[in-house]
Amino acid sequence: MRRMQHGTRNCVFTLALCLLASSPVLAEEASVMVLEGTTAAPYDNGDFTVFDPTRRDPTRLEEWKKTAEPDDRVPLEVHLEAQGVIAQAPIGSDARFRVEIPVDRPRTASFAVYNAMAPGGGVWGPVTMGNNFILEPGRLELRMIRSDYSVITGGSYNDAVFNSWRLTDEYEAAQSAYQQLRTPVEGETEESQRNRWDRMQEAQNRVLQIETQGRTDVALTHPDPLVRRLVVESA
Repeated sequence: MRRMQHGTRNCVFTLALCLLASSPVLAEEASVMVLEGTTAAPYDNGDFTVFDPTRRDPTRLEEWKKTAEPDDRVPLEVHLEAQGVIAQAPIGSDARFRVEIPVDRPRTASFAVYNAMAPGGGVWGPVTMGNNFILEPGRLELRMIRSDYSVITGGSYNDAVFNSWRLTDEYEAAQSAYQQLRTPVEGETEESQRNRWDRMQEAQNRVLQIETQGRTDVALTHPDPLVRRLVVESA
């Protein structure tokens, strides 16, 4: 797992050095992105939250720390502001949400679900890994398959950067195999469990291999320089 992650990171750094300096950031007329969709258990309740990395502002957190006691926990609103939250909407009883966000140009963003309640009354921690997408004008639909695996359709840049490989039969089959091995088997022995975990690790590595190859192909071959830039930034 670590070896695969390091390989992905090295690929991204190499592409960034080659492409970021030469790829323009194209401004667009200010418009609106409407993002709606469904989340998956256990994140089928709470607040759907969107982050823009260019809006991160640590000053609010620094100001809070000046008056906080050593054991004080950072208030959620301070944390969100420091991380660049740009939209938040409650998730309904049908697991659906809807947000509207002004967009002046396509750029990378991410999402997470906050305040999702567990059956026992606790609160699930947010998951952000794997939840990158492209903030762009238009109507987009999100389908959360797993907390770290979602598909967003309806946006041309999301299609180019992510769906060109994420919606392939190969990737969907790899994710399905990984998910199946993640599921505990009733009555399995300790040896069977270890064997399943080994195969689960192999399946996860296969998912990462397809992601890496998909991003690399887009970054090196797509004719639109903004798409090439966005795929590097989103990685």
